[in-house]
Amino acid sequence: MAKGDIYLGLAGSETLLSPIGREFQEGEVEGSRTDRTASGRLVRDIMWSKKNFTLDYSDAIDGDVLTILKNIYALQTELSLIVHYTDTIVTTYTVLMKPFKRTRKLLTGNQLWSGTSIELEEV
Repeated sequence: MAKGDIYLGLAGSETLLSPIGREFQEGEVEGSRTDRTASGRLVRDIMWSKKNFTLDYSDAIDGDVLTILKNIYALQTELSLIVHYTDTIVTTYTVLMKPFKRTRKLLTGNQLWSGTSIELEEV
């Protein structure tokens, strides 16, 4: 386990995801209610806030990595995402994985795929 490592899978049996060609994005999604008061002032009530993550393999991944990602998605359940931000800061999230598209670039050998973007949303 090292800085930059990302694991995904069922809690207790997460799989190390390939760092080759991977970009990692982290953001927030929130549920809020916005309205105007009697004086016309705009106010917002934030009801909840959760993290969302994107693992972007847009350049290329091989068929083995794609098979791992497809098998994880096929579990159709809550997953454990472990992110090693530094050697000492490791955070675990419970997430759901969304379906993803991919484009085959090369058919021979182990195949190459591009345009693969994995979206995960915190439970």
